[in-house]
Parts: sequence; structure tokens; C-alpha cells
Amino acid sequence: MTLEARVDRIEDALVRLVEAQARTEANLSNLTVQITELAAQTRALAEAQTRTEQAIGQLTARVDQLAVRVDELAVGLQTLTARVDQLAVRV
Repeated sequence: MTLEARVDRIEDALVRLVEAQARTEANLSNLTVQITELAAQTRALAEAQTRTEQAIGQLTARVDQLAVRVDELAVGLQTLTARVDQLAVRV
């Protein structure tokens, strides 16, 4: 192989290497953008999850309060029913 052919071969290899490196850098740049977007979405999701958990906690507390109130009303209704029954017996 002549010196000129060897130089041409090396130049061709360098061109391919530069092109491959450019593609790699473009891919890395694209991946960096995607990672940044993913990180932002992850933060937003974590914040939404926190808000959801807080809302569930508040709803659970309210349901518990309503359950206590229903129990109190049931006892009151039983008391009133018993009183009406007593009055009905008298009449």
C-alpha cells in the first residue's frame, strides 16, 4: 500500500470518526434535554402527590367527623323513638 493510499485511508477513518463523534454529541445533547424535562416532570409529579396525600388526609378527617356525627344522630334518634313510644303508651 502506498503512502498516499494510507494517508487517504487514515483521512477517511478520521472523517468517519468525526461524524460519529458529532452524532454522539447530538445524542448526548438530546438526552440532556430529555433528562432535564424528566426531572421537571418528576418534581411536578412529587408535588401533585403531596397535594393529593394532603387532600386525602383532609377528606379522611372529614369523613371521620361525619361518621361520629351520624353515630350521635343515631343515638339521638333512638332516644327520641323511645320517648315517642313512652308517650304513645300513655295515650
